[in-house]
This record gives sequence, C-alpha cells and structure tokens, in this order.
Amino acid sequence: MRWLIFSLVLLVAALLDAGQLLNVIALGSWHTRPSIMIAVLVFASLNTRPQDAIRCSYAAGFAADLVGWTLGPHMICYGIIGTLLSQFSRTLSLQRPLYQAFLVFVSYMLTELPAVWLESWKTGQSRPEIFWITLSTALYSAIAAPVVWLVLKQVWGKMGKRPEGRSRIY
Repeated sequence: MRWLIFSLVLLVAALLDAGQLLNVIALGSWHTRPSIMIAVLVFASLNTRPQDAIRCSYAAGFAADLVGWTLGPHMICYGIIGTLLSQFSRTLSLQRPLYQAFLVFVSYMLTELPAVWLESWKTGQSRPEIFWITLSTALYSAIAAPVVWLVLKQVWGKMGKRPEGRSRIY
C-alpha cells in the first residue's frame, strides 16, 4: 500500500471534516454535515490487507481525534471498527451504493456514540442532544457515502501495488 497517498487522502478528509467547506451543504439547526472520515475508514478497511486495514483505521481515528476536542476516543473506536470491518471484508460485497450507505451508517453510529461517551467521561461534560446529532450525521454520511466511495475508488486505483523487487516503504 502506498502510505503517502493514503496520508494525503486522510489529510484531505480531516481538513474537510474540520474546515468550513462542508458547511455549504450543512442541514438543519445543528448544522449537520456528512463525515468524510468515516467513509475513508470503511473504504480503507474493506479494500486493503488486514494488517494495512488495522493501521489505516488507527490512523483515521488519530486524524479524527486531531479534528475533535480530545485525543484518544476516536482512535480507539475507529481502530476497533476498522479491525472488525477488515475481518469481515471477504464476506461483505459492497458493489451496490445502498450497501455502502448502510455500512457507513452503521459504522458511524458504532464509532461515534462510544467515542462521544468516552469523550464526555474524560471531560466531564454531557450533551443531551448528542444522539440526535449523531443520528442525523450518520444519515447524511450514508447519503454522501456512494459519492465519496466513487472518488476514493479513483484515488485508490492510483495507489496500486508496488512493482516486484521494490522493498521501499512509503
């Protein structure tokens, strides 16, 4: 796997999640925006070898923590979900956009709710409306997932496999 290209994809996803560009398509009073980072997590976990998928998921979790307020909760949750997705990658066939959207929705709910709980436990602050915000973001991310998936497929195709005889790590 080409780690330089993956790092650039992760950097773009983190900048989109942290920046103001996605506010253009934000909905509702909570300014619900799709999470690009979760689509990258699901895509990378299903399209790489298990060892690389685990590294990718922890890297995506670290990037999600850098975007957020506290370090740690997202890295743990993304790592666990990414590891589970990589274990099921041979049984899951995600050619249809509906399946991609469903998996992104479930993955977002399973990563974000425990991460928010861990974050509130760590900081001592509670937010009562967090379930509804998480649910609306998961739905929006699921709707945007097939489009993000197409872009990631194009970029992932450029990553390719290393030619034989090269042992250099990127």
